[in-house]
Formats: sequence, structure tokens, C-alpha cells
Amino acid sequence: MDGKEHDIIFLDVELGGSGAGLDGMELARHVRGMAAQKQPVIVFVTGYEKYVYDAFDVGAFQHLVKPLDEQKFTEVFGRTVGQVLSEAEQRKKKLVIQYGGQRKAIPLNDFFYMESRNHNIILYLKAGNKACGGRLEYYAKIGNLEKALAGRFYRIHKG
Repeated sequence: MDGKEHDIIFLDVELGGSGAGLDGMELARHVRGMAAQKQPVIVFVTGYEKYVYDAFDVGAFQHLVKPLDEQKFTEVFGRTVGQVLSEAEQRKKKLVIQYGGQRKAIPLNDFFYMESRNHNIILYLKAGNKACGGRLEYYAKIGNLEKALAGRFYRIHKG
């Protein structure tokens, strides 16, 4: 890939003339292995039905079989765009906390999980978020955090 972020990638299993020696599945695995801020939505468009399960193994959103039906393509394209927009909305959502005397906004997609310990909330962040070594601790009540994240946070224990 060229190092740019892409929202949607349409791939065929056979990539004739690519020059890189990669087929579509290998390219999809390569894309999924890249350390990117966001991963693209992958749609396979191919004449080979037998690769449908392989496509889902690399996190493909959809697998379309050639020859393409225009109505089916339109439907899948609409859902694919909807998926991209939904992911973009999720990236915009942030939790605002008081930390070190300042207000800090943390994208909700950066959380792995959180816990409450001794009247503090500990946020465990994904590896891509280097802030505070992947862990952020601040004073707050888990009940207030639960209300702030209603519908996006599931409390599995009183702590």
C-alpha cells in the first residue's frame, strides 16, 4: 500500500499484473497487519466463490461474486459506506476527564477496559495510545463514569 489511509478497498483474489507477487488474500493480510490508526473496510469482488471463508478470515466486510449484479453491488456499497461512517462517528466520541489539573479528552475507541480501585478510575488504553504508558489513573466514581458512557460501557462487577 502507499502509506495513505483508505476507507474502502475493493480487492479481487487474483491481482494479475500487480508485479508484487501478492494475491488479494495476501494483500488483505498485509493490510490487516499494518499498524494503522484506522483499518479500511475490505470488500472482495471475485469470480471465485470458494474463497468466501478466506475473505472473512482477513476481516472482509463483504464478498461479491462476479459477474456483479448492479442492484447487489449498490446495496453492498451503501452498507459499506454506512460502516465507514459509523466507524468515523465512533472515533469522534470521547470521554472528557480531569487529569493533572486539566481537562483531557480520550477517544472511546482507545479504551480496552477500565476499573475502579481506591476511589480512582484506571483506564487501560490500546497500544496505539502512548499516553501515560497505556494506563491512565484519575480520581472519579465508577457510577459517574457508567452514566457518562451509558450504552457504550458494560459494568460486569461492582468494581
